Amino acid sequence: MADISRRKDDHLDLATSGDVAFKQTTTLFENVRLVHDALPELAFGEIDTSLELLGKRLRAPILIAGMTGGSDRAERINKELAAIAEERGYAFGLGSQRAMHKHPERSHTYAVRDVRPARWYSVTWGSCRPARCRAPKCWRWWQPPVPTRCAST
Repeated sequence: MADISRRKDDHLDLATSGDVAFKQTTTLFENVRLVHDALPELAFGEIDTSLELLGKRLRAPILIAGMTGGSDRAERINKELAAIAEERGYAFGLGSQRAMHKHPERSHTYAVRDVRPARWYSVTWGSCRPARCRAPKCWRWWQPPVPTRCAST
């Protein structure tokens, strides 16, 4: 388990201090020009950005996506991001669940319900990973048809 925790901490180090931007690819926002169109008759306090998503009410269409779990450092980051999302009424996404399923003893690093009890969540897990996991604990979370070939292998 120390290897996965170390790798997850390496991801956090890279994301906070490394040069992770694309070298030549852009978002293309430099090609977008917004035309000013003032709406003086609109009262800012009357604008409602809330929405309902899968039966949960959000204050705005914003998702804070956590990067990872699996290490003590990632646990603190997940809890802080989840608390911010709860306070502001945003959706929250946990990072890859693969480490949790490979090492259930690290599942606490993904636990955020104490700071974010009832709103909307999303999680990620490589689409080919569940097919490789033969343990029943994996299949109770994900039951897709087993792919015959995985492009990421």
